[in-house]
Amino acid sequence: MNKFKKLTLALAAALAMGTVTALPTSAAVNAPTLTIDSATDVVTSGESATAVVTLSFISQTSADTATIISAMFSQPTGAAKSATLTLLETATASAVIAGNNVSADVNSTVNTPTYVTAKFKVTLDAPSVAGTYEAKVLTTSPVNGPTVSWTVTVKAADLTPSASTTTSILNAGEVTTATADASVYAPKATSTDAAAVIVVTPKNAAGGSATESILATVTGSGLIGYGTNATAMSATGRALVIPTGNHIGVFSDGTAGVSTITLTTLTGTVIATEKVTFYGDITSIVLTPIKSVIAVGANASTVKAVAYDAAGVTVGAGTLNAYSSNISLVSDSGTAATIVNGEAVFTLTGVKTGGVAVTVKSGTTSSNPVSTRVEGAAATVKLAFDKEVYMPGEAAIIKIQVLDAAGLPVSAKTHANLFATGGITSTYAFGSGSDAITATSITTDTETVKSYKVFMPLTENTVTISATGGTSLPLAGQVVSAASAKVSNEAAKAATKASEDASKAAQAATEAATAAAKAADAATVSAQAAVDAVAKLSTEVATLIASLKKQITALTALVIKIQKKVRA
Repeated sequence: MNKFKKLTLALAAALAMGTVTALPTSAAVNAPTLTIDSATDVVTSGESATAVVTLSFISQTSADTATIISAMFSQPTGAAKSATLTLLETATASAVIAGNNVSADVNSTVNTPTYVTAKFKVTLDAPSVAGTYEAKVLTTSPVNGPTVSWTVTVKAADLTPSASTTTSILNAGEVTTATADASVYAPKATSTDAAAVIVVTPKNAAGGSATESILATVTGSGLIGYGTNATAMSATGRALVIPTGNHIGVFSDGTAGVSTITLTTLTGTVIATEKVTFYGDITSIVLTPIKSVIAVGANASTVKAVAYDAAGVTVGAGTLNAYSSNISLVSDSGTAATIVNGEAVFTLTGVKTGGVAVTVKSGTTSSNPVSTRVEGAAATVKLAFDKEVYMPGEAAIIKIQVLDAAGLPVSAKTHANLFATGGITSTYAFGSGSDAITATSITTDTETVKSYKVFMPLTENTVTISATGGTSLPLAGQVVSAASAKVSNEAAKAATKASEDASKAAQAATEAATAAAKAADAATVSAQAAVDAVAKLSTEVATLIASLKKQITALTALVIKIQKKVRA
């Protein structure tokens, strides 16, 4: 059949289909090749797989076009995925992707013979059904052109929550907005409102979503429930399977104690634990001093109180009141402080110099008394080392304390000019890494001291530090204060001598042991010789006795023979 007849039949067929398509104006492309960077891939359900397919051919004119199609040849039952094409790059060509992103035409852009290349990304987008997916990319123009296969194995997703990636956040009350665990204290009286809500975001070991339910178990006081609405949950038990997407509500069961909620996988791996404290009425209060010395005026965080119920459980809410034993010195008489996270911290007001006892009460329940003192005016400064003797190079602590006229420490504060210019000086330079000690402004802490860490010199000597009081002190206190410490290697020398003496003693003991061993060896040799002599003598005696026995036997036989002859 000639070319004219073929063209006639093609046109007739097109007319019969109701369409006519443009015929190519050039011969088919030459030497087409199709390659894939990786013929196999493995992903987890919900993840996407990709590969790179490269089409190359030789074109004659800009009319030369090659077409590739991506087709799924097989996939698991229930899956309906396509392997889509996305253009990555071209060389001397243009590409048009069509057909729901599963086919592409690559057209030369030059009118001279040239090598054309186009790269496509093939994507299997987030398959949810586990199994094997086989896709093929085929070259359909030219007909029966090259083909590549791509096989993607989709593993079932890991649905189990992991402790390393799952988050659990405890919210106080019926809210879900906390970004970190709250400290939750609630009355032990039963209530339809949740004392706390636990928000769990389950993730698998790879950080992906985990949809497997978790087990929540209560030990101690309390009950739990779950739901998607934090305000609509109710208490239903002490061990519940919590479906993904639900919050966990924690409720009182009417008893005081710590409720520990343990979250585990269904196979028992612990994911997280949360704690809620349910408390009863206050029956005791423990008061602890924070500041032993306070100033005239308001002093925040002077003492703190912790209240307990009859079961010894910390009471987490309420108001406590502080009382001074002498309101002319510390004026507090019923000063209130709210319990926050199990503690009530009090601000006390100093009036004038002197010491008082402070107690905290709730109704008729009273705490133990603790002492605090209102400072006097700063009068002198004291320097001190934390030890009297140091090894060369040893770390030392220099302590600075501001005292009143009675020699008692003043409260923690900043003394803008405690020292004159130059601060503290030393008769010997301290070692590398030592704190600078030249400041004139000094801030003491709640322990009423300022501490510097220094490293003692490497040579043996007496180190003396000194400083002149500055304008923060009265004129009488603007004098030189000093402190000394000894740097000595005597302890090391003594230790060395003791070690040497011990070594000598050990050597002497070794020599004595060696001599004793030699004597023992000699005694052993002598004893062996004696044993050998005795053995030899014993052998000789035995031989002699045997010979004597033979003679006696022979003599006896002779006597018997003679007796017989005489009788005859």
